[in-house]
Amino acid sequence: MNGLLLAAGAVAVVLAPAVLALLWAMRPWLRLMADGWQTPTGRLVLVLALGAGACLVIQFSFLLVFPAEQSFAVFGAVKRIALPLMYLLFALALLWVGSEGPRLRSVPWAWWLLLGSLVASTLAQVLLPRQSFQLGNWVQGFLLLAGFLLFVAVGAQAASWTPGQERVIWLMLVPLTLFELWSRQSVGVFLSVAFPTLLAILYLALRTRRWLLGVVAGGVVAWGLQQLFADPFGSSAVKGQFAVCVALVALALMPLWARLPLVLAALAALVLMAPGSGLLRLMRGRFGGVSDVTLAHRGYETHQVLELLHADGVSYWLGLGPGGTVDLSASPDYLTLLASGRYLPAVDDVHFLTSWLLLKLGFLGLLSFGVVIGLGLWECAHVLAARRPDPFRILLAMLFAAGVVLALPAATMVFASPLTAMALGVLHARHGKELTGSPVPRRAGPESGLRWSPPTRGIPAGSGSPAA
Repeated sequence: MNGLLLAAGAVAVVLAPAVLALLWAMRPWLRLMADGWQTPTGRLVLVLALGAGACLVIQFSFLLVFPAEQSFAVFGAVKRIALPLMYLLFALALLWVGSEGPRLRSVPWAWWLLLGSLVASTLAQVLLPRQSFQLGNWVQGFLLLAGFLLFVAVGAQAASWTPGQERVIWLMLVPLTLFELWSRQSVGVFLSVAFPTLLAILYLALRTRRWLLGVVAGGVVAWGLQQLFADPFGSSAVKGQFAVCVALVALALMPLWARLPLVLAALAALVLMAPGSGLLRLMRGRFGGVSDVTLAHRGYETHQVLELLHADGVSYWLGLGPGGTVDLSASPDYLTLLASGRYLPAVDDVHFLTSWLLLKLGFLGLLSFGVVIGLGLWECAHVLAARRPDPFRILLAMLFAAGVVLALPAATMVFASPLTAMALGVLHARHGKELTGSPVPRRAGPESGLRWSPPTRGIPAGSGSPAA
């Protein structure tokens, strides 16, 4: 793995000057489209654009150097480079001294719950150690959780958007989507991009009657689905993302009066089907009789985590801390773990999102994160409460929902991708606020209850008009 990182890093260094020269040549366009970096939204847009470009360079570097490398190894190596870069860019965006007032003024209250759980679990790990402390495991776990909070916080500052800023996000996601479909790999840490972007573009085309755009987007969706279902080992999580995004688009296109009954009916069906689901058994640590070794492994992970938590009250409520580990020596899939270089008596990562949260933060942390997810679902419902939902908000809702679905069987995905947490923050910031822009200007009227106004420079954020 070290050789993989060094070789691809060397290629990235070679390509970096060309990318920097291109960005320098495009700086007037970037500044115009993002309306500068003096506003929180402008900084968020620039950070995402720079991060996406860097991830594309890093990913292409790995494909050039190691075209036949196993995809999981490539993802892990790219994440080790790209994720710290995203932390740095988002931290700079949050700490930038501007004229818009104090920081963290808009973070959701659930954000503070998760932060409190992280602090309490960290203190418990330091003051009441129940396992040997391994600095590498602690740093990785802490940064994943703190990074998620950072991504939400930066997104929550971006309440006022201009058409140019929204357009940059749309244009940024298109090459990421095409690369993901072509290579069948996520672009660095930009996960769950393809289907949310394509279906949001399709929704935009249907709402604005841009039929050619709709045909192109629909064709690319069909191509992506053909690739997904042609693979006998196609990811169920990706299929779940597609289903959730299709449901959001379908609801947005339906009459307002029909949406709530359909959602309630779907929820009732899920409740009725849940008791017979094998997935719930695995999430409770019951893996006996499961023939699929990968699924049995996930159930075994949960069983081991629950055994650790029931050992004492501190672990039960606060988990074992960001650096908590679990013994997987007797896992049904232990050969795969050995091949990946894991030390089986102390593995710091488990698959199910619920199990990962229990291991790191305990039941209080699981409850706190559940409140955060519930807030995100409430924001998605608020988007669908408009008679004609805004396409950009539909895109944000799908990025959030797709990221959560992807993370259910692979926990760290929701913490590694800035898009999921950023979308939650932006949706919260824009809740109940007048829209300042859309990719396509629309007439005001009772159909949405929202008005569009062109971007206005020189007006401070929070003054009731679009920020500069």
